[in-house]
Amino acid sequence: MDNAFPNTLFKKFKLDNFKFSNQSFSKIGMEMFYCLNGITELKKSSYNNEVLEIVDNYFPRALYEKLGDVKQEYRFNYGWDYTASYSLAMYSFGGKKLPIISLFDNFVLGNILPIDFFGFVLIDATFFRGVKIDTGIYPNFFIEKLIDLGIQFNVRGFVECKEYINGNLFKNFVESSYKLLDNPKMVLNPFTGMLNKKYKTSNNSFITKCPEIRDYAIREGYNIEFTEFKDDFEGEQEQIYICSGKDKQRLNEDNSMLYNSIISMGIINCLEIIKQVPEDVIITGINTDCCYFVSKTEIKEPMVDKSNLLSILKQPIRSVKYQGIGKEIVKKRKAFVPKEKKNWTIGDLDSSCATFGSAGSSKSYTTSEYLISKGESIIGCSYMNSAVQVLREYGIEKSMTIHNLLGIGIENESNTKATDLKDISCIIVDEFFTIPKDLMVSFVNYLKKFPLLKVYILGDIKQNGYISSGFHYDYTK
Repeated sequence: MDNAFPNTLFKKFKLDNFKFSNQSFSKIGMEMFYCLNGITELKKSSYNNEVLEIVDNYFPRALYEKLGDVKQEYRFNYGWDYTASYSLAMYSFGGKKLPIISLFDNFVLGNILPIDFFGFVLIDATFFRGVKIDTGIYPNFFIEKLIDLGIQFNVRGFVECKEYINGNLFKNFVESSYKLLDNPKMVLNPFTGMLNKKYKTSNNSFITKCPEIRDYAIREGYNIEFTEFKDDFEGEQEQIYICSGKDKQRLNEDNSMLYNSIISMGIINCLEIIKQVPEDVIITGINTDCCYFVSKTEIKEPMVDKSNLLSILKQPIRSVKYQGIGKEIVKKRKAFVPKEKKNWTIGDLDSSCATFGSAGSSKSYTTSEYLISKGESIIGCSYMNSAVQVLREYGIEKSMTIHNLLGIGIENESNTKATDLKDISCIIVDEFFTIPKDLMVSFVNYLKKFPLLKVYILGDIKQNGYISSGFHYDYTK
């Protein structure tokens, strides 16, 4: 491939990032995104198990559907396309906050959104002029657009987000790409796809004769091929195991929610085409950013001036060659069926116990109220400052972070003396599953110094993918 493109970027930015021997326009796009916005990374989303399952099963999907058939009296056929749909989608993010999900954002089942809601909403499939908008989890600006278009929909649940990305970063990226590059789509489209990287592929394979290593490989999900070979020296048959690595592994964090926002805006662009199509035509098919239809009468075909970004923004819909749409080849998406919620039961509060349950189920409040009513000498702690503040609000005035309790700083350096617990009868450990395992080991070892101390562990196991996925850590060491 011609090196003129990256060489041009190298001259403009004076960065070796653009001197690729193996051209990758997605990587070039990401480097441009960083350089143009003066940043070094793009904040990623992370998920607890329940949210991850919904995100992976109900991501927004571009519209694709075969609709009506051509009728004889409809002699004129048309195709309308939204020019540079995903590029303009990113440009339209200017002035918006793009929600991203954190590990502590939970999926809330219900059909009533909070006031000033910000985040992602799971809705059932709905329709606009006969075109299906699939079941999916969409950002709040998409939901606002459905309301604006008068589209009725059914909310099944939502994830309220506290963190966000400044949408102006994307607007600036698109604007600058159109100024700098002769063919901006060559970079913008691969960049968009790169945001949807959810898996780390693995092609690691090895051969072993050791049964213990074979068993480890089986537990880790490797494909095991059993074979035999003859030892040339001893002349004996031996078993050998060919262990083939897992095809892919889900990343703990990714930019897929930004990708979902782009796809959602692309759907909005397609809905805008459908809105402008005359009422008396028959829509025969939808393909991503194109709408195909037939008409009894001739219709003036829209044209786009593609000479610059502003002219495209002024009139983005253009006429394209009519095409028939085949049957959808992607797997049909099932309607969302909520899992039965398991009610938590509180443990024996007269002795050390663990109480696990989802956010908002009153674990912290109930435990605090009971121990206060018993007149116990209580101390509260958590890895998170926000949880410490909640314990104080529930009446556990002597509450602190685990770092503070152990007398260490955030970077594990020596800070102050550890809190003496010999006169404390009970300790509440809230948001247990957010504690990093190295800190957990130090914490557990310290609590062992006080054998009469009653420990009350509270948390939601879904908030730690490492623990809830079954990869347990031995805290007894």
